[in-house]
Amino acid sequence: MAAFLPGEADDDPVDEVVLYRDPSRTHGTPDTSACDAAVRQLVTATGWTPAAGQANGGVLVGPGLREGDAVGAPEHSPLEVIGRLRTGSATGWCCRTSRLVSARLVDGAVRWYAEVSAVVHAEVRLLPAVETAALSCAQHRYVVTHLTHQPTYVFQQCVSGGLPY
Repeated sequence: MAAFLPGEADDDPVDEVVLYRDPSRTHGTPDTSACDAAVRQLVTATGWTPAAGQANGGVLVGPGLREGDAVGAPEHSPLEVIGRLRTGSATGWCCRTSRLVSARLVDGAVRWYAEVSAVVHAEVRLLPAVETAALSCAQHRYVVTHLTHQPTYVFQQCVSGGLPY
């Protein structure tokens, strides 16, 4: 799992965490029961309360604003994402700035990743505009979650030679 923390600075107060399933090349997409168990553990450990069902229907996408994955790479503005979404439609979506945070177990150690992102909740028909926004921010990879039926998948660019990034 990974999370979006609304706000853009590391010291912004966190009063909401949006968890989502982030597919792994090695392990695939975590099943919803495993994620539900992780949420229950977080609730027990933190005392936070789940607020399920607030985002019904549509898609949830959180394209990062940093080009690629390299620290120090150029970063785009959330306003660029909003502008791309507006070209697709004036309605049917909302976008807010957040911090995308994930942790992966790699060779027995936890590897953290964080960057500023634009979390988009949109009607499914607007997925092409969301894709355009992600590509305009030079995203190599981003996750789409269909909120109605819960499938989660990754869009990923290929480098020359056809190998995944």
